[in-house]
Amino acid sequence: MFFAAALNRALVIPSSKVDYEFHRVLDIDHINKCLGRKVVVTFEEFAASRKNRPRIDKFLCYFSSPQPCFMDDERVKKLKSLGVSLPKLESAWTDDVKNPKQRTIQDVLSKFSTDDDVIAIGDVFFADVEREWVTQP
Repeated sequence: MFFAAALNRALVIPSSKVDYEFHRVLDIDHINKCLGRKVVVTFEEFAASRKNRPRIDKFLCYFSSPQPCFMDDERVKKLKSLGVSLPKLESAWTDDVKNPKQRTIQDVLSKFSTDDDVIAIGDVFFADVEREWVTQP
């Protein structure tokens, strides 16, 4: 959510067929209502808006090691079974998930800002970004 907000983008919640059932812990309607605009959408809404041809233009991984975005063959197959076309994975930095370097919001904006329509960002769970930015309400 932090990355989507910092990059001024809508957040697409991953499909529960591929990832965790985020709808169990996130009240998407409440988030959108509080912010007064649609900033979070389900994967199904995203796919429907693309005429069921969901495409990711750029896929950026926060970490490069031990494996960019933890994308194994099974996850790729699940995404492709949903009709998602995937580009080549790119890593923002050569960081190891076990030893993350602290980054600033400016670092994040410089590495993840793009004119591409749809971007995916992976591995941010272990990211070490300025605490005063990440812990904002």
